[in-house]
Amino acid sequence: MKLVGHGGDSVTVGWWQVEGGEAYELSLGTYGSDPDTGLLVTPADSVHTFTGLQSDTLYSIWVRKACRYTTEGYDTLVWSDWSRPLVCRTSVGIGEVYDGEGLHVAAQDGCVAVQGLASGERAEVYDMKGNRVATLAADGRTAPLPQGVYLVRTTAGRARKAVLTR
Repeated sequence: MKLVGHGGDSVTVGWWQVEGGEAYELSLGTYGSDPDTGLLVTPADSVHTFTGLQSDTLYSIWVRKACRYTTEGYDTLVWSDWSRPLVCRTSVGIGEVYDGEGLHVAAQDGCVAVQGLASGERAEVYDMKGNRVATLAADGRTAPLPQGVYLVRTTAGRARKAVLTR
């Protein structure tokens, strides 16, 4: 099993089918849980997207295959053992913040966007090392920034966090 993609509240996984089975079953659970107690799905393809997941949560995902066992007068599906878990984390943090005072901060297309600056107010964007990486003199957005966590602080003393993921 492999991680195909993730973003926001979703995770997409895929798996290889060396020999085709009658069906496949996936189990999604929080890290450390048992696959038999997870959310079970039977996908129609060898790729599946789980949606509606909690942010900043570590998940385990397993896959197993069913084969048909048939003898005279007996026909049933037999499930394999669960695979080793694929462990992945959903996106960390927030995509957008509104503070109720008109300041709106969002992570968009690899940039930090700020709206709601008062006249004469500017916003400074800092990386987690404390280095200023951008200054906005008016509403707008930064140049593209590397993936990471950023602090947006205005000259009026308001501060917000922005998380850029790809």
